Parts: sequence; C-alpha cells; structure tokens
Amino acid sequence: MLGFGGCTTEKIQYVTRPFVQGKDTTNGFLGYFTVSDKQTNCGNCHVGTQAAWKTTKHALAWADLQASGHAQASCNGCHSVSQLGNKVGHPAGYTLVADSAYHDVQCESCHGPGFTHASSPTLSNVPLASIHVDTGLANGCGGCHTGTHEPFVDQWVGSAHGSGPAFSHAAANASCAPCHEGKAALQVKFGVTTN
Repeated sequence: MLGFGGCTTEKIQYVTRPFVQGKDTTNGFLGYFTVSDKQTNCGNCHVGTQAAWKTTKHALAWADLQASGHAQASCNGCHSVSQLGNKVGHPAGYTLVADSAYHDVQCESCHGPGFTHASSPTLSNVPLASIHVDTGLANGCGGCHTGTHEPFVDQWVGSAHGSGPAFSHAAANASCAPCHEGKAALQVKFGVTTN
C-alpha cells in the first residue's frame, strides 16, 4: 500500500488514505481498493462519486455478466477495467492481468489509469475520459451499448456527460475533438494545463 496526502478541491473530500497499487503496474490501473465492498481506489478521495457509482449498473457489471448465463471471454473487457473506453489503446487492466480488483466498470474504465494521479493528486494529472466513448470505435462504449446493452449510446449522448456545444460533431471530427475533450475544458474554464 502506498500513502498519499489527500485531495484539496471543493468537490473532493480531503482524506489521507492509502491506495493499493494495481497488479497492472505497466499501465498504472489501480482498480478496487477493497474488492469485497467495491471500494475503488479513486473512491478513497472522490467519496461522493464513489457512493453514487455504487448505485449504478456499472458497479454490478461483472456479477451481472456471470449471472446472465452468457459470459464469454470476449465480454470481459467491457465488464471490467481494461483498455476499452479510455485512451490506453493496448491490452491493459483485466485484459493483461485477470484479477478481481479489475471487475466491474469502475472509474478507470472511462478515465484511464489512476496511479499517477493517486500518487500526486493535482489537476495537472487528472485522468480524463475520452470524447470517443459514444462513437462506436474500438475504444468506445458505443461498441456494446448500441441496442443490446442498455443504456444505449443515444441515451448517453442526451445525458450531461454526452451533451454540450456541438458535441456529436466534435466527436466525429478529429480536428474538433481536441477542443471538446476534458483537458481542453479544464484549460478553458480553469486555466489548468494537463498532461
């Protein structure tokens, strides 16, 4: 276990807690802090987000898959923390190290590896979700959430995460995407430059 000094912004609860370095040390995915109670490493600081996430279907993604009677190896990447849904782009998380700490669709499933941020929690190293989650690309959630697995992409696009000025146009246009991603939003709204 590693210790860190805590979080300091308004929406994040200040805590001094350890985090568990994940077994995929190559890519920096942390996964669960405590598997048995579904406490994510990210949730040690992002307490409100952790509490809200535990009430979602994402928190049950692995168990629901296993209970469905249709579980196949090809389903694992979407029902666990992996390279899918974020910008990693190569086998990572559960795909690389099949461990229960990576079960379910956790924070890092969309936001990417959290080790760097947990080691030194600053706005300059916040792992931000990819704009491509709804495009149906290999790394996007739209690859599965297209009429078979609810909620569907069109529901996501209509949510607070998927809406915004010219969002769907930006997601489909590589020259627009950089200005509509989270990193650009942090820079424009708060003057924060991120990696």
